[in-house]
Amino acid sequence: PSHQFPTGIAMPVARRNELLAWAREQADRYIVEDDRDCTLRLAGKPLPTLQGADEHERVIHIGTFDATLAPALRIAYMVLPSHLAHAYRETLGFYPCAVSAIDQIALARFMEQKELERLDNRTKTRCRNTRDALMDALGKTPAATRISYEHIDAGTYFILRVDAKNPPLSPARAPIGRTDGPAVSEKSAYRPPRRASDTPPAENEMRHGCAFADTQAALEERIASSLARQDVAVEPLSRYRSESSGQKRTLRHAFDPQENTQEAENGRIACRFALNCIALSEKQARAAAEAIYRGLAAFV
Repeated sequence: PSHQFPTGIAMPVARRNELLAWAREQADRYIVEDDRDCTLRLAGKPLPTLQGADEHERVIHIGTFDATLAPALRIAYMVLPSHLAHAYRETLGFYPCAVSAIDQIALARFMEQKELERLDNRTKTRCRNTRDALMDALGKTPAATRISYEHIDAGTYFILRVDAKNPPLSPARAPIGRTDGPAVSEKSAYRPPRRASDTPPAENEMRHGCAFADTQAALEERIASSLARQDVAVEPLSRYRSESSGQKRTLRHAFDPQENTQEAENGRIACRFALNCIALSEKQARAAAEAIYRGLAAFV
């Protein structure tokens, strides 16, 4: 809830209270909370966990030390309500722990001496410096006005938004007839998934949907490939789906008819990327900015 992946959004207090109230309605309802990097918020104090605000023991809090220390430790933890902790020991207490006792003792002492807190502070400082170096370098490129940022203080990664021009629809991509999805031409086999329950596409979606989707995918691929050559990994948000009004909808504009049509008719496309700063140096961040500009140059 403190830093949702991949959008970077922090769950507001009102929504947290709604979830806790929902869990209290029935005795067999529980919330499983996974706040992976909640301690690495780059501005202000870490947001409180749901488990910390839960007065009725309805939240199971889980986490790891992958982001704060190293994935190689393979140490995870789970904070159970007291009545579930007793049931866990009775039912699963015979399972041996796969983590070395030496590693557990070392980590416990590391935390007792507040070394983990100091490490978190150093990590946050490094992430802020990396983020600022990237934003400063991008601000000096000709594409600066095409780039914006979202949730830059929420954690180790933030959302990079790229706005680019959408090339006009060519005759080769003109619709060849109405189908159950956006029109396709002989030169493009792309077709966003559509269910039988969906409403038929509007005329303007028929005109613009296919070319827009292909162009957006091309922009995402160019930027991701350009960054990959600098050993920088990004996650296009178009790869992830979200639940909306009981139907699966993608974060990608190409699968949202209303957004798709609006963006295409305005002659522009927008892509969002989750960019993680924790593994980058300031030098790599400046190189990443140049790589982003190279990937975007053809669309500016």
